[in-house]
Amino acid sequence: MKNRILSLSLCLFLVGNLLLIQSCSGPSLKDRNAAQAHSALLNADKNIAAFGHITVLDILNKMNYQSNPKTDVLIGGIVDQWKAGIDLSKPFYVSASAPFAADGSPETIQIILDVKDAKKMDDVLAEMGYSMEKEGEMKYFQDNDVTFGMIHKLLVVIIKRNEYDGKKELVATIEKMSGDLSEGKTQNIIDSKADIVAGVNFERLFATSNTSLNNLNEAKKKELEETIADCFLQTSIQFETGQLSIENKHLFSDKFQNRLFFKDNNGNALVQKLKGKSCMAAAANLNVKNIESFMQDYLPEFYKSIMNQLPEEVGFGLMAIGENPFSQLFSGQFAYTVDGLPSEGKIPNYCAYVGFSNKGEIMGEFAKSSMNSTFNKNPLAPTITSTKKGMSICSKNCIDCSAFVAPSFAPQFGQNTASFFLDFKQINWDEYPLQDAQQVVKTFNYVTVEATKTGSKVLLKSKETNKNILKSMFDFYADMAMDKIGM
Repeated sequence: MKNRILSLSLCLFLVGNLLLIQSCSGPSLKDRNAAQAHSALLNADKNIAAFGHITVLDILNKMNYQSNPKTDVLIGGIVDQWKAGIDLSKPFYVSASAPFAADGSPETIQIILDVKDAKKMDDVLAEMGYSMEKEGEMKYFQDNDVTFGMIHKLLVVIIKRNEYDGKKELVATIEKMSGDLSEGKTQNIIDSKADIVAGVNFERLFATSNTSLNNLNEAKKKELEETIADCFLQTSIQFETGQLSIENKHLFSDKFQNRLFFKDNNGNALVQKLKGKSCMAAAANLNVKNIESFMQDYLPEFYKSIMNQLPEEVGFGLMAIGENPFSQLFSGQFAYTVDGLPSEGKIPNYCAYVGFSNKGEIMGEFAKSSMNSTFNKNPLAPTITSTKKGMSICSKNCIDCSAFVAPSFAPQFGQNTASFFLDFKQINWDEYPLQDAQQVVKTFNYVTVEATKTGSKVLLKSKETNKNILKSMFDFYADMAMDKIGM
């Protein structure tokens, strides 16, 4: 009797663990959607350093292309063709695998989509000239660097830089899509909602890099690996009524964060150094010591190249200062403001400021000497005012300008790590020879950028405040294109 109870208990234990393992690994590939397949692929393929998803139908609907009969014919036909087989209401999931080429292109791109109707999807691909072959439960077709594969309710597209066997690549990808799902920050990024979401895994980016990082000694490599472990950058892009927002989140460890250049909550100390009316301005409060030590520790070749590219007299001066010369010269405060954009025959008024550290005063003297020899009493020569704490460089007409005041749409300008704004309304764009694609700037109101320790945000405001900015931009380019072809 005791043996039977023991056997029964053992069976229940084994079954329970099997069920637990099954529940943790998620549904089988047959029951998985694109999000789950994408999650499993990211978990299995350690070469994937960048990933994300695009909600294509939402973006197309925000364009409201249907409201224009001409664009409805051009775009609507393509949308109708694809939505018969693909569920366009769900995101397209994209991943990029290292190594990355010099131009930034990845070795492999994988796209996973939800199939709504496999038969109709076959028809769509057939209309495109793709005759699918069958291999077990998988159908596939390769056209040079692009391979289409369909299995169960999933369509997989593989784009690979070099020559490859599409069938073999698909089989390997599908196997990875069948494994355990991702967890932690990776899964949180997958679950995030926006028109476009992207994530970069710093740990994998370093592990697969073909850069000077590979030349670090083993101790430094291990130290950097530990510093950037489980560190991600998440980007979310949202097209909204009257504005475009691009938000970056620094999903960094404290160890990595403490090695970086961020310096927030500085008040108005930097803004008070500026003068004049401004249509464009930028400001930065940087931890120069951290920048310098990070480069010396992990980017020594890059640091040496910077030193070698400096003028000879500057290089000798830095050597004379000793260790960490940049942090001994500069406080990390940098800012400039201009009241217009330069054009033919027109130089805008400007004012710039550079903050000094304990030995920075010599930079002021060097700048004055360089300016005198360069401009040689030219009436357009800027005026330099230098103290122990910093140096101001202003155009002649800006010397007696009133104090700079940040615009109401950029109230935190100059207070955190980095800030920027451009007021499009203050610029007469007819004075500039804009290309056709650049003319869209006339539809914008202003753009702001604010960067802090936790992330950054870009906000582009449209003049049409009651219309989705994507619709405004689409209408602008559509009208331009139709005018060119006489429609």
